[in-house]
Parts: sequence; C-alpha cells; structure tokens
Amino acid sequence: MAKKTASLYYGKIIHGRKSALREETQPSNSIMKQTITVPYAGFSLYLFADILAFHSSTALIGSGALSESSAELFAYASIAARVAVFLAISLVASGKLREPLPRRLVPAVATAVACAGLALVVGTGSAGFSAATAFGGVLFGGAQGVMGLIWLTMLPSLSYRVSYLYLLASHATATVLCAVVLLLPPWLLMPALVICMIAGNVCAALLPPVREHTHTARSQIRGITPFLWKGVLAVGVFAFLSGFVTAAANHASDPLDPVGMQFFVLGISAAVIVIMLIPALAFHQPLKLENGYKVALPLSALGFLILPGLVTAIPTPVAGVLATTGYMLTGIILSCTIAEIARAADVPSASLFAGSDTITLTCLFAGMGIGSAFATRLSEAGAGVALIGLGSLYLIAIAASSVLGRQRANRDAESLDQVDFGPFDPKTNPLDGNAAEREPLTLDDIADELGFTDQERQIFLQLIEGRTIPRIAQDLYLSASTVKYHTQKIYRRFDVHSRSELVAAVENKRGAENA
Repeated sequence: MAKKTASLYYGKIIHGRKSALREETQPSNSIMKQTITVPYAGFSLYLFADILAFHSSTALIGSGALSESSAELFAYASIAARVAVFLAISLVASGKLREPLPRRLVPAVATAVACAGLALVVGTGSAGFSAATAFGGVLFGGAQGVMGLIWLTMLPSLSYRVSYLYLLASHATATVLCAVVLLLPPWLLMPALVICMIAGNVCAALLPPVREHTHTARSQIRGITPFLWKGVLAVGVFAFLSGFVTAAANHASDPLDPVGMQFFVLGISAAVIVIMLIPALAFHQPLKLENGYKVALPLSALGFLILPGLVTAIPTPVAGVLATTGYMLTGIILSCTIAEIARAADVPSASLFAGSDTITLTCLFAGMGIGSAFATRLSEAGAGVALIGLGSLYLIAIAASSVLGRQRANRDAESLDQVDFGPFDPKTNPLDGNAAEREPLTLDDIADELGFTDQERQIFLQLIEGRTIPRIAQDLYLSASTVKYHTQKIYRRFDVHSRSELVAAVENKRGAENA
C-alpha cells in the first residue's frame, strides 16, 4: 500500500508538470514551419541530386551520359571518396567545440568541385573505364559527402519527431522530383541534376550559423558510444546486404531497362516512406531502430530469396532494390538518433555523423566488392543455400537483440516495484514520515541541487515515478537511446547503477536533509 501511495504522490508531481513537459519537449510551431521553408527545403534538392547521380546511376545510363562499366566505376569511386572524407572529418572534428564545416564557404567550394567532377564524367563516361571517370567520381562523391554532413548537422536543432518528419518529407520530395525528371527527355537529366545540386548548395549556405558547444565529441565518446554502436552496426549490416545483393544481382543476370528500373526503385522508396510516416502522423511516435528492423528485415529477407532464383517470378535485379530499402529505412532512423544524442550531450554532431557514415559506407563498399566477385557462383545450389542461411541467422540475431532489449526494460521496471518506499503521509515529506513540522525536500529541489538540465529533470522525475524507458521516450517525444543516455548521467550523479538504487539514494538524501 505504501508503494502505491508513494507512486501516486510522484504521479501528482508529474501530472502537475505535464503541460510544461509537453511544451518543452514537443516541437514548437515556428520550428515545424521552418522545416518546410527555405532554406530547409534545399535538402530535398540535395537528395534529388544524390539519388539521381549516386544511389541510382541507372537513370544516367538510360540517358546515355554513362555506360554500364563507367557507371560502376563512378559508383565505386564516389563511395571510396566519401569514406575517405568522412574518416578525415570524424578524426579532425572530434576535438572541436564547433562544427568543422562553415556554412558559407564550404557550399561554394563543394559546388565547384562537384561540377568539375560531373564535367569529367560526362566527357569520358560513355567511353567505359577511364582514369578521368574515376577521378570525376572522386570529386563528385567527396563534394556531395561534405554537403550531406552540412545538412545532417542541422538536425540537432530539431526535436526527434521533427527531424524524423523532416527527413521523410525531404526524401519524399526528392523521390517525386526524380520521378518527374525521368519523364523529361533524356538529355535534360544531367542539366536538371546540376541545377538542383547548385540550388541545394545555395540553400545550405543560407542555413543559420553554427554555435559553440559545451563539450567535444572526443571528451564524451565513452558516454555516447554505448547508445550508438548497436545502431551503427545494424545499419552497417544492412548496407553490406544492400551492396552485396545489388552487385551480385547486376552481375548474375541481364539488367532490366535502366529507366524502368529507376521508376521501380522510386516506387519502393515511396512505399517505405509511407510506411515510416504512418506511426509518426497517426500516433505521434516515429519509428525507433528496433521497430524499424521489423519493417526492414522482411524486405532484406525477400531480396535474399530472389537473388538465388528461389522466387523466379520476380526479376533478379529487384533483389538489390529490396535490400537497399532496409539500408535506407534504418539509415534515416539512425540519423535522427545520432542528432538527438548529439543534442543531449551538447557536442558537435559532424564527427558522429561522419564516423557512423564511415562505417556504414565501408560496409556498403565491401558488400559491392564481394557481391561482384562471387556473382558467377550464385547459380550453384550450395551458394544459394549458404546465402539464405547467413541471412536467416542475421535476421534472428537482430530480432533477438530487440526482444532482449525490451525484456531488460521490463526487468528494470519490476525492480522498482520491489522497492519499499516506507510509510507515507501526503502532509509530510513522503520519504520521511517523522518530519511533519519540516518543509519537505522535493524532487525539484534535489534536481536543482545536482544541476540537472531541463531534460534530465524531466527524465529524473519520471524514473522516480516508475515509468519504463520506452514510456518516458513516448511521453517526452525522445528516442529510447536519448533517455538511456540521460539515465546513465543521472545514475552517475547519484553514484548508483540501477533504478532501485536511485530511489534508495533519493530516499536517503531526503532523510538526511530533513534529519
């Protein structure tokens, strides 16, 4: 009875602050309006150029700008350049208090470099493999990679839900633009790509200036890594699957019509975007990484079944498209998670984004290389069975990890229920029944004394109330990773390791103060 009464007491504290919490954690109308106006709309133009020239070079093959062999070389060179650029930025930026990419100078330089790269590709791409095509891919890929980081470093200024909707809206707009451009005469594809790329970079130069942060990413890396490495690793595996299946499918069979294949890619992407929008719009809860797996895993599994020819009714190149959607879906969610962790830790986000992209793109590059090397063996029954077996093991491992994560959260909640709060009298200090004549020390007083931020204070109150990590994330419109990050910091402030120890420490503190 005492436990229930104390829980009700803390529930009243939370209920009294409910409207204030939601006002602080929900995105304001002004922020939501900003995300759909200039210069923020420029991210859609950047994505359009990236889709048309990098993620899906089939459109440029259909336009005659690239041959099949030069398109493959262009893709490899672009990815390799991005990996090198991201690795360098992650190392350099990790020790800085400001974002390392100025939003005035960098877009201008990146535009010039990307245009030079495209000029080399167009001039030599129709001839097949050449050093000029590879160098053009390096220039274009590196420039686009830098611009991608500039856009991503804007996400920490938005809440998790707004950044999630913003990324989906930008991808949806880019998909529509790509579909419209593909209906134009083929010779207009390259001019449209260049125009949209330049316009997107101009919008990036108009973004608000970056501010100085409290910490460097290097100083907080030990606290940040536990909440990101699983997500980065999972997206890396999806990237490997995407590269492997796509390269193997393209080498193992005759490709479909390039432009027709591009429309199919866009159709699948649009379906994934709609699926991701439903929970965010209908239930105000964007997909989290573990829930994103439930959508991404079946698509990847279907790609594995199509690749060795077990589903003969579907053309083999479609396998690569389905595998790529898992990479796209989980990549969007990971970007939102990284942005929120960077905001919670108050560190520059460029090094976090660059580091995660270095890993995932390396996995993609490796998958493409291995898929190309073993494409000729995929017709053998043994290879097909082994491929499906490895894919099945991967799916089981990811599904099991998400289930175990939920079980840990439930056990944490159960441990709180076992705490004895002691006798309760709402007229006195709820944790000290012998202090009727004293002014009770409230949880807000403790939060003030320990110097909690507003977000830490909100999470602290709900932890004491007994709410689980997923429930706190839902109430405060945060990701579970961010709630866990703040919970870890709160535990360190009290020098405890579990929620039950936290409640006991709060009880002891209040008892000592009122003794």
